[in-house]
Amino acid sequence: MKKEIAMFKERVEIIRKGDPSGNGMIFKLITPGGIEIFGLGTKNNYGGEWDLGATWNYLVLTEEPFLVDTGRTGTCDALLEMIETTGFPIQSLKTIVLSHGHEDHDGGLPQLVEKTGARVLAHPIYEKLIRLMPENVPEGINKNFPPSCWHCPMPVSFVDENCAEYHKNRHALTIENINEFDHPLGEGIKILHLPGHSPDGIGIVINPDIVLVGDNVLPHISPMPSKNESFHLLADVLPVDDREVQKAFGLTAYLRSLKKLIELGGEQPDILALPGHRFYYYDQWNDFDLKTRAQEIVIHHIERCGDILDIVSQEPKTVKAIMTAHFDPSLLKGTGAGMAKNEIQSHLELLIDSSDITPVDDQQFLSTGKGCFESYIQALEPW
Repeated sequence: MKKEIAMFKERVEIIRKGDPSGNGMIFKLITPGGIEIFGLGTKNNYGGEWDLGATWNYLVLTEEPFLVDTGRTGTCDALLEMIETTGFPIQSLKTIVLSHGHEDHDGGLPQLVEKTGARVLAHPIYEKLIRLMPENVPEGINKNFPPSCWHCPMPVSFVDENCAEYHKNRHALTIENINEFDHPLGEGIKILHLPGHSPDGIGIVINPDIVLVGDNVLPHISPMPSKNESFHLLADVLPVDDREVQKAFGLTAYLRSLKKLIELGGEQPDILALPGHRFYYYDQWNDFDLKTRAQEIVIHHIERCGDILDIVSQEPKTVKAIMTAHFDPSLLKGTGAGMAKNEIQSHLELLIDSSDITPVDDQQFLSTGKGCFESYIQALEPW
């Protein structure tokens, strides 16, 4: 691993240093195939202990240059300034590609499109999830929420502060679909559908030296999985005749995407993965071997399933009780409580599917006495 990090440091040129979490940093990387890629770290701190570090947006200078992701709401001007600092003319930016539709990756999109006129490419599920459709909103959910946020784990205070204008502006965007069967970014560039963290998640393989993995594989931390129940809430607004759409939700989908990346890392052991967060953090580079890191995250989820099963082994427990028993109290403050709840619920769904846990009622869960989850996870096929 140390040898790989040294090799990366030899390949990267720091254009601007930024802070110890990567915020404000600009770096340049030239692939073995001669393609220039600029990493642009926009500020991304929601407060509390769940700090992801900067959002890494990538400017890829192929024959038809494109930008991957646009940072949080309010970071557009900073991102444009970063692009200008690279020497790339803003007026030449014609294409923006989204790794997935979370606010820290597409929050700056409406303003960036307004200022550049660039087209937007995203997985087909993304376009379905961003449209405001108050007539379809389920009972008890804010009518100003698009489908992507009907199951939002964030508290109302967070939503009020961060999301109202974001939803309104994103709703009006024109989106062009991109998937594994299309090649709109040029020869030698392959799109991977990597659902689970978000049903519309994609990865981008470049020539095949580099893979932009979005939030699917991160250093230090495990990305938050989506939940199966989200699909059932969204079924009326998604193409439900396509069985693959339903399979794109939940921890099982995420584990299958990790296995796809493990497979890629095995086939191309020298491939460099560029993640959406933590690439530079703790004032150091945190590059990683794709196969090894993806395997570590799979093991993390196996261990978490085991911990949850232990917690409910003797008596029924609510999600809140499981959260309190499993997580350090510091991680349950502010926005952390919503994230922790989502984590527990996604794992409970898998444990129910593996026959290890049964719902006692609408609120409580109890072990069945089985322990099938590990073999269930190991048997999952790559996405």
